[in-house]
Amino acid sequence: MLILCAAVLCAGSAWALPPERVAQLFERGEFERARDGLLDARAREPHNAFLLYNLACAHAQCGETEASVEALLDAFGVGFVDLFHMERDAHLEPIRAHRKYRAIVQQWRAVLDARGTANRASLRATFRDGYSFETDASRRVDYASALPPDSFEDARAQVALVEAWARLFVPIAEVDAERPDPWAMIVLPSQGDFARFVGGGTVGGLYDRDRRRLITRDIGPSLRHEVFHLFHWRHMNRIGQVHPIWIQEGLASVVEDVEEGADGSLVPVASWRTNIAKRLSEMNRLTPWSRLFAMEQEDFTLRRGRRSYAEARAVMLFLHDRGKLPGWYAAYTRGFDDDPSGANAIETAFGQSLDEVFREYRAWLADLPEVAEMDRPGSASLGVPIEPGAGDGVQIGAVRFGEQRPRAIDGERLRPRDVVIEVEGRQVRTLDDLYRVLGDFEPGERVRVRARRGSRHIEMTVELVPRRSGVVGY
Repeated sequence: MLILCAAVLCAGSAWALPPERVAQLFERGEFERARDGLLDARAREPHNAFLLYNLACAHAQCGETEASVEALLDAFGVGFVDLFHMERDAHLEPIRAHRKYRAIVQQWRAVLDARGTANRASLRATFRDGYSFETDASRRVDYASALPPDSFEDARAQVALVEAWARLFVPIAEVDAERPDPWAMIVLPSQGDFARFVGGGTVGGLYDRDRRRLITRDIGPSLRHEVFHLFHWRHMNRIGQVHPIWIQEGLASVVEDVEEGADGSLVPVASWRTNIAKRLSEMNRLTPWSRLFAMEQEDFTLRRGRRSYAEARAVMLFLHDRGKLPGWYAAYTRGFDDDPSGANAIETAFGQSLDEVFREYRAWLADLPEVAEMDRPGSASLGVPIEPGAGDGVQIGAVRFGEQRPRAIDGERLRPRDVVIEVEGRQVRTLDDLYRVLGDFEPGERVRVRARRGSRHIEMTVELVPRRSGVVGY
């Protein structure tokens, strides 16, 4: 196994020695040159855990056992926690019998718990005023939240629901108690901190798999998407697989748009993403599966992002709706070495050729309902300007002079700065949520709305009105 697999390589960091150069030296067996380059790079990046780990591998392959063990311990000291990869990595074979290496393996849980304690301290030092903190030992997750207490509780409930949904096909329950996963951090930040750590634009969240840190703009679609990444990466790390980008993002996108089932579980539904796939199919412009399944990350996320995410989510929702997702995932992980693309597993799950499944998929898309989107004047709206909120709902903006105000039906009315969190018992965390939910109603209908006003929760009945053309949020 090459050391520079995606589970270990910190591709986004600015290394003094480029990872690609390290990969070339390892592939050619030039371990002494790799060692010398890594030693030089260490002088400039002494706290780069992945660099130190690679140095340990280079030392081991050069027969320098003591230096290898010391470099490995240094890597753990500054944050390396990929014990599953370490145990599989053939480059470390020469030091397996060393007493310090054996001690790391024997104290697996203690090593990871020590790193979790350090992460906890880092969270509290980084996010201070206005934040609350909590540890979920059962899921090995630490939280830092700038949300009101009730919203923080809702966010934790969403994490539990995503885990329960993932358990339907990802064998999360098969974790060895003595060899658990590393601790992860979930940050529910203020708007300012989100912009500081993630940036602006349309990005809803980020899961940094190297730091095991998740930051999300909202506690709805973005939180569910990134939390699924967390659980999925845990499984991939355990089994030594890195699934292609279409699978990673397709699976995570499925839980973006959901409804609550009769038993309280998540039920994935059609969304604005599947609208895109449906339109592409109608125009006979769907990306051939052979290309979609082989797409590299840069092509998938940067060049064709909106389209790629839409198609990947549609394929996964199709597998889910047909009851094939658990069987597909099991066949896929079992046959990963023979076909990492996922195509063979689809044929196995359906018992049909890929062409036959693709035809069934297109017929499914044709029958899939189209979901309401924000750019449709005349559809049902709350009759007030709506803005993205602080993450737990959508916020009512200022009603300008002379504009229509929502009529009070039962004593309460929406006011500026109210945060709408539910419509007819369905969660509304983002503008996309709101438009999808309101798409099931017509102007003139009355709906029950739950909102947060400061720290107080209120309920009211609102009469829906036609959405105005050219005005965002109405």
